[in-house]
Amino acid sequence: MSEVNVLKDLLKGIASLRGIKPEVKVSVVIDFPEGRFNEGVLNELVSKGYVKAKLVDRIVICPKCGSASVLTKYVCPKCLSIDVVKSRLIQHLACGYTGSELSFLRDGNTIICPKCGKKITEESNELKTFTTFFECNACHHKTSSPSIIHVCYDCGAVFRPIDAVYKAIYMYELSEEGVKLISK
Repeated sequence: MSEVNVLKDLLKGIASLRGIKPEVKVSVVIDFPEGRFNEGVLNELVSKGYVKAKLVDRIVICPKCGSASVLTKYVCPKCLSIDVVKSRLIQHLACGYTGSELSFLRDGNTIICPKCGKKITEESNELKTFTTFFECNACHHKTSSPSIIHVCYDCGAVFRPIDAVYKAIYMYELSEEGVKLISK
């Protein structure tokens, strides 16, 4: 099959599906070895003094469905768009233009100054970087601290960190009392 026919076949496939959207799949499972151990049984052994629990992690849990399949996203604090990108404040030393890295046009590995039009390679010493920040492509708001949201990939809930369940994850070890009991 020729390259043109392969290209046509790909484009027809995209057209028939009315676009291609990737699926983000997240699956977080808290699992204990062997089937006989579960959090309830282990916590009961802790309360009886036979086992001690040691904190090893904390995870975000969906407050709506209890799932741990949660992703964290940055959003613009002004318009709440997810279309925020990390950028830098840079200056073209030759002409003095200072602006967001996004305001400089790109041509492959070359940056073009929006003020003087000069082509600059990133390896040259013609640029000075001042700071890094986030810039919203929707409203152009700039911030050093984007807002944070969580998205549950099981039920679709969107929630703020203050509304999240922040679950402690423990490892369990025998206590002295547990060692004594099994040594008898």
